[in-house]
Amino acid sequence: MSIQQFRHLTSKATLPLLETALILSKNVATPNLDIPHWISEVDGLAQQAAAYVPAGVSEREKMTALMNWLFDPHTDGAMFAGNKKFYGDPRNSYIDQVIGRRLGIPITLSVVCIEVAKRIGLRFEGIGLPGHFVVGGYIDGMPLPILFDPFNNGKHITTEECAKLVERTTGYVGTFEEEWLQPANSTLIIIRMLNNLRVAFMRQENWPEAIAVLRHLQIIQAELPAHWRDEGLIHFHLGDMRKASELLEDYLSQKPHDADYIKSNIGPEMEKWAKLN
Repeated sequence: MSIQQFRHLTSKATLPLLETALILSKNVATPNLDIPHWISEVDGLAQQAAAYVPAGVSEREKMTALMNWLFDPHTDGAMFAGNKKFYGDPRNSYIDQVIGRRLGIPITLSVVCIEVAKRIGLRFEGIGLPGHFVVGGYIDGMPLPILFDPFNNGKHITTEECAKLVERTTGYVGTFEEEWLQPANSTLIIIRMLNNLRVAFMRQENWPEAIAVLRHLQIIQAELPAHWRDEGLIHFHLGDMRKASELLEDYLSQKPHDADYIKSNIGPEMEKWAKLN
């Protein structure tokens, strides 16, 4: 696992989104992943997109043309699509798999859009709505971005439609918060990708991969001790009491108010282990 590479990339003032996403894929899923190859694949997509996006039109029209080329199934384009049938498939969170299979979830399709757009001089940023990720196209002089939904054929969406997306995915029916439209930086995008994988692996009870994801979260969100707690609970579940004890003791040194919960749920088993060791 190239955990040091991930640590190096996430320590940069501006995290390189595509390279970091590829390192994540390499560390968790594909140890022999050829990262330069997949960067070259994105470069190639951008070259094709540039030939499709017309010159001499407005920035808005260029952005719409790019979204159509990437995501509209009725164009002779790249044919990326939302994997609605198998949304929880972890492959939807690995950017190389998304590029290769042309299938993804909202956030990884958004990463493809952001990276291709950047290479042809268009500024797209991720917009992390609760429950659904979209992109915003930014144009100088315009106070608000133009919103697009890569998961749903790259169509243009209004803030009212954003509110409906939030309601559909989370059940929230309250006031739409304008702060939800703030652009998500590369660090926040990688964190959200990691959390998607964490949830997927926990549901599958795929513990080695879940631990690998948590160790990346421990780097990029070192201020959140819950990531050490969660790894400790996995090791407890796997019967590795020594590792579980180390991690949970470290967690409780920072969050002593959780001691009662830990003791009531796993304390008796940990005490038995301690007596044997």
